[in-house]
Amino acid sequence: MKQSHTRSRGSIAALLGLSVASVLTVSTSVDAAAPPPVHGQVVPDTPRTKWPRITDGSVNGGDRVAQYIVYGGSFTSITQPDGTVSNQPYLVALDIDTGKMSTTFRPVLDGQVRVIEAGDTPGTVFVGGRFKNVNGVYTGGLVKLDVFTGQRVASFSAPFNGEVSTLARTGNRLFVGGFFTAVGNSARSQLAEVAASTGAVNANFTIGVTGLRDSGCRSDGFCYTVGGPPVRSVRVNPAGTRLAVMHRGDLVGGLQRWGAAIIDISTATPTVTSFRANLWDPAQNNGRTDFVGVVDGDMTPDGSMIVMANGIGNFPPLHDTVTAFPVNGGDAVQPLWVNQNFDSNFAVAASDQAVYQGGHFCWVESQSSTASPLYWPGSAGNQYSCEATSGSVFQPRTTYRYHVSAGDLSTGRAIAWDPGSNDSFRGVNLLRTIDRGLLLGHDGTRVKWINVGRAAFFDMGITKQIGEIAAPTISITNPVANQTLSIQTVLGSSTDDYRTKRVQLRMRDRATNQWIQADGSRGATAFIWEAALGVEGLPGTARDWSVSSLPSPTGSIQIQARAADFAGRQSAWVSVNVTGDVAGRAPAPAPVAQPIAAPEPAAVAAPVPDPGPQQSPWRWEGHGAAGIAQAPDGTVLRVDLDGGVSRRKDSQVWEKVPGLGTGWTGPIAAASGQEIAGAASGGSRRRGPGGDVPIAASGVKNISISADGTIGYIDTAGNLTFVERGTARADGAALGVAVQSNGTYWKVGTDGAVLRGRPGAWTVAGGGASGIAVSAKGEVAIVTSDGKVARYVADGNFQTVDGIPSAVASVTIQKGKIFALGADQNVYRLAEIVNMPADL
Repeated sequence: MKQSHTRSRGSIAALLGLSVASVLTVSTSVDAAAPPPVHGQVVPDTPRTKWPRITDGSVNGGDRVAQYIVYGGSFTSITQPDGTVSNQPYLVALDIDTGKMSTTFRPVLDGQVRVIEAGDTPGTVFVGGRFKNVNGVYTGGLVKLDVFTGQRVASFSAPFNGEVSTLARTGNRLFVGGFFTAVGNSARSQLAEVAASTGAVNANFTIGVTGLRDSGCRSDGFCYTVGGPPVRSVRVNPAGTRLAVMHRGDLVGGLQRWGAAIIDISTATPTVTSFRANLWDPAQNNGRTDFVGVVDGDMTPDGSMIVMANGIGNFPPLHDTVTAFPVNGGDAVQPLWVNQNFDSNFAVAASDQAVYQGGHFCWVESQSSTASPLYWPGSAGNQYSCEATSGSVFQPRTTYRYHVSAGDLSTGRAIAWDPGSNDSFRGVNLLRTIDRGLLLGHDGTRVKWINVGRAAFFDMGITKQIGEIAAPTISITNPVANQTLSIQTVLGSSTDDYRTKRVQLRMRDRATNQWIQADGSRGATAFIWEAALGVEGLPGTARDWSVSSLPSPTGSIQIQARAADFAGRQSAWVSVNVTGDVAGRAPAPAPVAQPIAAPEPAAVAAPVPDPGPQQSPWRWEGHGAAGIAQAPDGTVLRVDLDGGVSRRKDSQVWEKVPGLGTGWTGPIAAASGQEIAGAASGGSRRRGPGGDVPIAASGVKNISISADGTIGYIDTAGNLTFVERGTARADGAALGVAVQSNGTYWKVGTDGAVLRGRPGAWTVAGGGASGIAVSAKGEVAIVTSDGKVARYVADGNFQTVDGIPSAVASVTIQKGKIFALGADQNVYRLAEIVNMPADL
């Protein structure tokens, strides 16, 4: 999920009393927090392309650090654009302008990362998580690293004894939230303040979060328990006077503050303010109480509003919503707005233009929805649905947004921004605003149908780069003017207010006014040498360059060089006049040492982090089924043991479908909620409003039917046949078949290979399967050869979903919803929240 980040600035020393200042020493080397990113526009909805891709695990945190985007999570490797794979557990730094992975930032951690926060000094980064050791040294759950070397900043030590999951900094004050009870020898309950420069604990900040409101039952019978840290997000306002704590605890500083608390940090001894959100009060919810489902939170750049993502069970205004509150307020503060997403929200990020929202939802409230704090668009139908009930809406006044959306700051209602986390399964769990745009993390591979892996960067470009104003400057340092030498190597230095991207060199014969060519000859057109750039430092610092293996021209030669920055601005050509002499009356200077890419470290087994309490993502939906199917409209049907057919009405509730009769033995497939095909007594048939149509004289072992009526079936002898517009077409032996539409097919070969295409033109997409299903939208799920369920991500890449308590006989999928029939005759549903206790 998205983690906390810096949103504050200003002088802190004036706010501190002497007792606090003795702990939090303000040094001139400690900068103020970066100013809030004021975008001035909504970020583009197309992410950066051709970057390295994180293809496993999760991305839990990210931030801009110097010229890098640093990502942290549970991943173990990075796939480069050329397809090579680099072993890279838990942390990676990618160049913000080129995407190139740093080969020197390779810290070794023994547990996953939960939060990334730019450091108090340029080029440093705070990393929090579930680890205990970094580079072989005990650090607890928080460490400060040098982004250029990957080494620990040894002067910082804050050994938290549990998970650190959220951070916020203002000046030398670093606020930490998570799941811990101590920092070194200082007792702290889930919340602490340490010095950003040293890690020293602020003895005057003793406010803790106690008690848990992360489990319970509602009056409608819905019960849930979630794990993970009680403190979900901390934020500091720009003035550095207020700390917002968004959490699942009961008490903050001994005071009831469900969901959120505001702490006054402007005095030497911080105190909890009178702010109290009443959203979870029984009186606010017709006498109902509920556990708190806050998953993430953020603050607007001006510090006036906090927004919170709420997951776990559609139950507005408490769950599956994004809520906004004013920062200034007293007792019983009402929300500014509540935006329903009808399914879990896992991430939220606020800019000066929009509130970006991420999760597992498919529908959000549209601009036509009311602007009141809570509008209930409708209660009929499945509130978790990703299906449209009419036109392009799910309920009145909603609009489709697949797992990621952007809302209006004043109402939360959806604006036009719509990239879509196209193949994410659990959904979007990280959103983070930075100066250049927005970072996104999910469990899929594609955003706006672009293969970006687990992380996407919506980049507003170099024009939004703070400090990039002027063209670079350049100098030639060797040879010096009027020197006589064999011209073989030229050295110099370039400085830009942001970054030097390239340096070019050319040479002119002053006597003939012609240009020196690569072989030493003269010509009318200049030959350009590209310089090798030395090790890069922080933006704004000088960068050495060199050009070697020059042709050593003789005579009066003018050497010219110019530099360009990442914004495309170029310096003027600078020059030095020398005399070239092959005899070399002066030795050529030694070339500048160039950086050598660090070799891939020897592969080591990545330590397995403690996942915390686990919960199966599969939910029991009833016993006594002989077959199961989903129609393209999302209707779920099963064959009962008495030969009838039932429709899923609600969780664990099924009702008979009289129009489909009896005599079914399974398996079945559904073209709609009123038309099925499958095995029945006396053979196999298709039944619907048009009556009975025989399919095959024998029964069928597997069958699939699309909305246009195309059928694929495997008879009892194992032979596959497609029936296309009434014409049967044989396709040999197979184990499984799935029909999306006429001519768009998947099948499982007798060797377990997963194939896509059509008869005579099959392409291998994977292996190790025994059954398969496809949705009308092209989503694919398989039954693996060992009886599990896996989702198709890309050719050769299937994501297994563990936890089902039975071997699987068959599987269905429509619009992201997966149902499985176990060998134990139970129906199982894959829940919308996967591994919530471990990941959230």
